[in-house]
Amino acid sequence: HVQAICRGPIGILFKKCSYRPSDGTIFPSNSRVKRDSFVCVSGDLSHDAAAVKAFIQALSSHVESKYPHIEHIHIWSDGCGAQYKSKVPMYNLARNFEVPLQLTWNYYGSRHGKSESDGESGVVKTFLDNQIKAKQLTVNDADDIYELLTTSILLHENGESRRHFRLIAKERIESIRQETPLTNEIRPIKGVRQLHQIKQVGPGIVMYRRLSCYHQNGCDHDKDWTEFNIPG
Repeated sequence: HVQAICRGPIGILFKKCSYRPSDGTIFPSNSRVKRDSFVCVSGDLSHDAAAVKAFIQALSSHVESKYPHIEHIHIWSDGCGAQYKSKVPMYNLARNFEVPLQLTWNYYGSRHGKSESDGESGVVKTFLDNQIKAKQLTVNDADDIYELLTTSILLHENGESRRHFRLIAKERIESIRQETPLTNEIRPIKGVRQLHQIKQVGPGIVMYRRLSCYHQNGCDHDKDWTEFNIPG
């Protein structure tokens, strides 16, 4: 059944802006928001922080290759502890997931985590379910799923691909899992469940605050950041 395959749908949204280096001011342009879909497929069924790290690394590679002008990725997700908001995810974020792009992670409030990625997940799952019901697909492993997806439901807009798939080997995720310290060896962030914005600012160092804020000209939330060291 389709549920036997781990899916990691990621919605990519960005907009061209003008930047003034002298004071860091960003001026939004009138260009429309561009949307991409990046879906990871894997036979690893653990749905844990190791899988998320593998997916983020694949996403970073995709963004670097297709959009070399992008330097900073802002991630929005729910607050699932096993995947995004506990000791191991914070440990990975403190090392920027070992990717060259800067990351800032934002968390939705409880029961408010729906986004475009959920729609993409629905498209993929419904397509595969229908293929299986029509006896057009026999699933042996993630490779079968990946091959079908890459030849059947790619999304194109103005001649450019807007839906991308990446196959993540189970062995890759397991190697990340083995390299990660045990949870009792990782320093926890007290009250992490109440936080909604975290970013890496140096090797093993994060800054966090209770509320996410993207006010461009500075506001009272700028002084809410707290620095925290998560040693390796």
